[in-house]
Amino acid sequence: MTTKGFRDILEIRRAWRHDRADLYDLFFANPPDLVPRALRREVRERILYDGSVETPLALDDIDATMAELKADGVEAIAICFINSHANPAHERQAFARLKEITNEAFVTASIEVNPRSWNTNAPRRR
Repeated sequence: MTTKGFRDILEIRRAWRHDRADLYDLFFANPPDLVPRALRREVRERILYDGSVETPLALDDIDATMAELKADGVEAIAICFINSHANPAHERQAFARLKEITNEAFVTASIEVNPRSWNTNAPRRR
């Protein structure tokens, strides 16, 4: 489950070869998709780079998405919204809603996996 308009962002990054040692390997095979495209779902929400909310999270999208995923027999759901590192509120809301409406599926969010904040006012470690 991701921000509307960003359905393929993880696969685009994984296929990007600029930082790979095998950049000129003509026989390079892209890694397999983390999630098949048919199972990726978008929800209306948008957090900007600075953490401000451009589009509030549409909880009705969460409900509809869960119904679709349940019908597809999905056993696990990962929430990964754009710029959640700057403001995790939407991921927290989506996580809470999914936990509320399902007991069958495992639910996780990117903020739970890697909760690092990129707050520019925070001191940086060297």
